[in-house]
Amino acid sequence: MNFASPQDSPQGVGQESTSAFRPVRRVLLTAATVVLLFVMPVCVSSETSVPAQKGLRSPVSRKAERTTSVTEAHSCHSDADCNYNGRCSKPAMQKWKCACDAQWRGDACDVLNLVSVDKKTPLGYRGTSEDGTPVSSWGGSVVAGDDGLFHMYASEIVGGCGMNVWLSNSQVIHATSSDPVREPFVKRDIVAPAFAHEPMAARAPSGEFVVWYTAVLPPGKLPVMGGEACAGCSDGNSVASCGTDGNRNASV
Repeated sequence: MNFASPQDSPQGVGQESTSAFRPVRRVLLTAATVVLLFVMPVCVSSETSVPAQKGLRSPVSRKAERTTSVTEAHSCHSDADCNYNGRCSKPAMQKWKCACDAQWRGDACDVLNLVSVDKKTPLGYRGTSEDGTPVSSWGGSVVAGDDGLFHMYASEIVGGCGMNVWLSNSQVIHATSSDPVREPFVKRDIVAPAFAHEPMAARAPSGEFVVWYTAVLPPGKLPVMGGEACAGCSDGNSVASCGTDGNRNASV
C-alpha cells in the first residue's frame, strides 16, 4: 500500500491504493506522547472488556456478578451487562439477553469464541530477515479488507534484535493473509521505519481504514541515549553492548 509522507499531510492521510483495499489514514503520536505512554501507570477501568488470562473472562463480568444478579439470571439491562462485546436486546416474546459479537460468547459475552487450528501449521506473523533468520515482532492489529484479505499491522524489531531494544529498533509493518486460521501472514511493506511502535488498526464510519501508532518522525532522533539503533544482533537476540531500553531511554 502507498502512504502519504508526513510532509505531504500533517495528519498522515493515506493515499489511494491501487488494490481493492481502502486507503489508510495514519494517526501519529508524537515523541511527547511516548513519555505519557511509558511513564503513566496502566489502569484497567471497570468498564474495560479486555479478557483476563485465567479463563479468558472479562473483568467487567466479574464485577457484575459481585454487585448484581443480572448475569446470574441470564438477562441484561444495558450493553454494559454484555461487557460491550455485544448488544443487550429483547427478541420477540423473550426476555432481555446479550446478543454477542462474533468474537465472543457466553451469557454476558465474556468468553472468547475461539476456533480450533492445526498446531502444526505456522500461523500469525513470523517475520524473517533478508538472510532468512527470525526477527522479533510485537502485537498485531488485524482488519478485514474489501479485497478479501486480512491486513495486519505489527511492530517488528529491525536489525535482528530482540524486544529489549524496541525503543530504538521498532518499526511498523503491514502483512496480509487470505485466511488467518489456515495461512500465516506475509509481510508486504513497511508502514513507518524506526522509531514506530504499537500500531492499532480500525475501520472508520467513513469506510476508510485508520492506523494509530507511536512514532518519532524525521528529523527527530531515536528516543534513546545517543540516538542510535542497536546493531550487530542476530536471530531475534540483542547484543549485550546495546544495553536495554530501560537504561538508555531518552524520552523521560
